[in-house]
Amino acid sequence: ERAVQLEADLDLLVLQQDKLRQQLAEHCFKKCIASKGGSLSGDRLDRSEQTCIVMCRDRYQDTLNAVKQTLQDRQSRGS
Repeated sequence: ERAVQLEADLDLLVLQQDKLRQQLAEHCFKKCIASKGGSLSGDRLDRSEQTCIVMCRDRYQDTLNAVKQTLQDRQSRGS
């Protein structure tokens, strides 16, 4: 029974990670490309779009990490 629960938890985690990746891609695309008229000429982004995507991804990840840490801190304090 424990193995089944662990497998179910792992499956849920994978689904959540996929959802977060999709949200990140959509958010950063809208912010860095779509909102600026997007060049998307061919299959390459220009330098400013590449920089924006990297910074967006990093900020998004930092935010997720901060939220996760806050929730873990509250849980460990019993709040």
